[in-house]
Amino acid sequence: MAVLTMTGGNLIALAQSDVKRMMGYSSIAHAGYVLAGLVVFTPESLSAALYYLLTYVFANLGIFGVVILVSTWRGGEEVTRFRGLGREAPAYAIALTLFFLSFVGIPPRLLRQVLPFLRRGPDGLRLAGPGDGAQLGPLPSVLLPGGPGDAA
Repeated sequence: MAVLTMTGGNLIALAQSDVKRMMGYSSIAHAGYVLAGLVVFTPESLSAALYYLLTYVFANLGIFGVVILVSTWRGGEEVTRFRGLGREAPAYAIALTLFFLSFVGIPPRLLRQVLPFLRRGPDGLRLAGPGDGAQLGPLPSVLLPGGPGDAA
């Protein structure tokens, strides 16, 4: 169930053109990561799942904060509205990039994301890999040159 939730949530998130919807489906995938930690049901896995939830909440709040600022400024929540953000508002682009990178386990979330899978044995990390790449989906739109709505 955890693998299905992670994979399904990420695949549906990638198909979205609205950033808030994408984040909503991404949340489903992240629930799968928490579920993977809860399935093992050891003190270590429960601790890792709680750590995951706490860091996820902070990263998600940061992403939604930047999304609200940018969508108000640029007049929409479509992924295309975020093109060229690195050139026009580098602070927003850097913040958004750091928050999205935390979704794929770049510290400080690395241990939180890896521990539940390590508890599953040698095959545990193989279950995590495909979903992590999907979390980086919106980054090219943020970092590539071009204005809102322009083809990059």
